[in-house]
This record gives sequence, C-alpha cells and structure tokens, in this order.
Amino acid sequence: MGPILFVIYINDLPEILDSDCYMFADDTEVFRQIQTTDDSDALQTDLSHLETWSNTWLLRFHPDKCKVLKTGKQHDNNHKYNLCNTTLEHVDKEKDIGVTINNLQTKF
Repeated sequence: MGPILFVIYINDLPEILDSDCYMFADDTEVFRQIQTTDDSDALQTDLSHLETWSNTWLLRFHPDKCKVLKTGKQHDNNHKYNLCNTTLEHVDKEKDIGVTINNLQTKF
C-alpha cells in the first residue's frame, strides 16, 4: 500500500506548474521549450513553486540529483536554474529510466 499512498501524496504536484511535468515512481521531470529569456524565467518560477510545494508537504527534493539538459535547437541562453538554494548542473547527457538522452542536434 506504500507506493499507492506515495502516488496519492504527490498527485497534486503537476497542478502547481505551468511547465510540462512527467512523474514516474519518485522521479519528477519538469520541462518546457525555451525560446526567450521569459521562457527561462517561467521555468525558474516553476522550480520555485516546486520548492514551496516541497516545504509545505515536507517531501524534500535532492538538488544535487537534479540536472539541466538542453535538447534540440539550442537557444543561446545559459540561464542558471536554482532549486533549494542550489544552482543546478548543466549536462550534455543524462540517463533516465535506462535510456541515455543527449543534447546532440541532428542535421538533415
């Protein structure tokens, strides 16, 4: 019954975000298309909402496990994203549920 209660406990998390969100077990991914600095600011606002949610429900995120991965056409934006007073690391690839995703662009 533990996993079911956990899912019920975190079920409202996507509702506080303007960005897209995927959740699988205890992993959460928040993402959005970044084309302008306003998009970057909106993503940072969502990260701040996650931090507030985390403090309210006493369920802590581990910012050292959180990464920023840019994919597709790269917008020239090196925005520093923060979660729980920690600047998130930018990476070129990340393994997610056994699949490695990288930021290489395909050229046709």
